[in-house]
Amino acid sequence: MSSFPHRACLAFLLFTIGVATGMATTPVSDTGLVRFDGKKARFISDRQLQQIIDAAVPAASKRLLIFAQCFGGEFAGSSLFNTANTATTSASAADQEAHYGGYHEKAAKGLKPEAGRTGQTVHDEGVAGRFNAGVGFTEDPQTGGGLGLSGFSLEPITPTSTVKSRHILIYIGKPDRKTRRDPATGNKVPDAQGNDQFVEDVADRDSIISNFSGQPNTTVHSVGGAPNPSDPTVGTDGWDRPGSFDGLAAALLDIKKEFDKAADPSKEQFILFVGDHGDYRTTRSSNTNVPATSRSVVAGDFAVPPLTESAQIALLGDFRNTTAVEFFVDFTGFFSPVEFDPNGDYIPLHMPGDFAIDVTPIGGGITVPLTDFFEEFRDDGSNELGDAPGEGLQFRFAVDEAMWMSWAGQTVEIGVTNNNLFDVEVATVTFSSGPLSRGPHLPDPIFTDGFESGDTSVWSATVP
Repeated sequence: MSSFPHRACLAFLLFTIGVATGMATTPVSDTGLVRFDGKKARFISDRQLQQIIDAAVPAASKRLLIFAQCFGGEFAGSSLFNTANTATTSASAADQEAHYGGYHEKAAKGLKPEAGRTGQTVHDEGVAGRFNAGVGFTEDPQTGGGLGLSGFSLEPITPTSTVKSRHILIYIGKPDRKTRRDPATGNKVPDAQGNDQFVEDVADRDSIISNFSGQPNTTVHSVGGAPNPSDPTVGTDGWDRPGSFDGLAAALLDIKKEFDKAADPSKEQFILFVGDHGDYRTTRSSNTNVPATSRSVVAGDFAVPPLTESAQIALLGDFRNTTAVEFFVDFTGFFSPVEFDPNGDYIPLHMPGDFAIDVTPIGGGITVPLTDFFEEFRDDGSNELGDAPGEGLQFRFAVDEAMWMSWAGQTVEIGVTNNNLFDVEVATVTFSSGPLSRGPHLPDPIFTDGFESGDTSVWSATVP
């Protein structure tokens, strides 16, 4: 087994949903995190999320998963969460951005123990408070899972209650804020003095923590923001763990210890509340060998989905995302597992010039060559790449946003050039919008790009 020093450089956490099989294309979504240290990006798939939850939460325990990030409908509808004891909700549809001051805020406030209250109550209150200010500025909440929302009880825990313990995990990787606006009109809602008010992610965290305060046999774990400089395993500014995969995995390990105490797992509950950013993605299986020092077509007819008006507004209004075309090399079965030190410095396995990618619209259009990439690793937390399915390296090639958007609705050919002295197997190809903040992205002259895109003062890192 080979090894190399490597930093667990988690610039944002991406829950990738629904990698396509065969030659089909499926839009998928992610939730993103920009780190304060500006390190490169890493994402985990829905299968990895499922795996780390399943490792911590007994199958007999009921689960409520609330996905309040942009494009969260992909999460709510994911087949991997369609299990008998899991109920899911989302703030928006698969092709919609979520909005500050909408579904998420009412759902967070409604997530509380109360006689007769269920997951359905929380969802209904979120729906009642959803953003509904017209085309492109509307949330269409979704539900899913194999458990009906009304079957997830939020009864207070007492000596005679059916529910004996409850464990809540809040993940808001990169907390942000936006000016408060009326969900029905999009107009600003000033305070009594006429000053702007703000909607903040930390308020969702604090609402949920306060709602369950004093409940017996109940724990609330918060994951978000930057790591503590003196101890990177803990968070700052009121967060228990930093907003990273390691922080998420550590919080779930803490929760597992609580479930291990349970005499009857069927009477225990797990709740996940996800906020933060979303990434509109379309991923396609390729499974194409690219021989050494050669070019191969890895997707001959990649159908890029058209962009909804909501997605277009999100792309144009958020100046911090970076659109990209990506490919993934799966280590499983092709390479010996590669061990890395999660506390070491990041040392990429590949250098500039090792790979290139090109995109050509079918039926006419110029070929766009892309040569600048960065490398990110996908690991299930074992600190060994290739010891479990779906682990390996993702190569992300940034694309001018106008060019990226021009491919929407077209079918394109994608080629990969391998300048290394060894073959590589391209498992999947992805079009990615980059992590997009919640809306509404409305015209506002006080922002440099003409659109309100959040409180830029809290962002000190650049999204790759």
